[in-house]
Amino acid sequence: MRIAARKILQSAGFDRGASEWLAEAWTGSRRGELTVDAEPLRFTPEEGGVWQFRNRFYPELEVGCTIVAARTGPVVLAHHKPVGVVTSRVDDGGTSVFNALPWPHLAERVEPVGRLDMETTGLLLFTDDGELLHRLTHPKRQVERSYEATLRTPITEAVAEQLMAGTITLRDGHVPAPRKMQKLDAEGRRWQLTLVEGKYHEVRRMMRAVEAPVITLERITYATQSLTDVAEPGSWRRLGDDEVAALYASVSATPGSSVEGWIEP
Repeated sequence: MRIAARKILQSAGFDRGASEWLAEAWTGSRRGELTVDAEPLRFTPEEGGVWQFRNRFYPELEVGCTIVAARTGPVVLAHHKPVGVVTSRVDDGGTSVFNALPWPHLAERVEPVGRLDMETTGLLLFTDDGELLHRLTHPKRQVERSYEATLRTPITEAVAEQLMAGTITLRDGHVPAPRKMQKLDAEGRRWQLTLVEGKYHEVRRMMRAVEAPVITLERITYATQSLTDVAEPGSWRRLGDDEVAALYASVSATPGSSVEGWIEP
């Protein structure tokens, strides 16, 4: 049974590892169907009870569930993370972002591109490509990500200049240096900051260091992606091919191919 299923997948262009994984699921009674790249694998009783795919017959194949499979490019998702939700996979009373993922078959495949703490909202990207994840998060790539912060105490343009110049050192020795800081109100309580590193709680810590604690914090951009594309808190969207290509180009990478397959009882 597994041999026939694997041969079908390999003939459709899947690599050996993916073929083994999906073939393992195709056991049980003869019911259901398989779709590979939108081409059906059919069970044909009138042909003697055999499975047919692309005009080839596989009489030994048995399928116990509906399988959907397709060769795709890398998966990249955009999510508008709401407040009170954690980025980790830990299920703490239903607060993990993964609990709300509208594509359950991707839950074990994708990883977050950086993290947002429980009280921070905004744009959160996910991908199943480890190389892309590494390039988007590694400090040497200087990938820009922007935030809007509301402060308890206003700061002046002079303080913002000090922060951007890297003249303020945090307690752990880290020296934050935002690439840009733009005042969003006359008082100086709302600011847009652009960073190129993903240090732990960096915005909150740098503002605390200048005695202006953050009240609210929202990430509005990451690399080529913007929060406006997932404007509703809690919403998800899968990036299109052009968007994925632009994201890869921003970190001098080329998207490869991957396999998307899942089981429906």
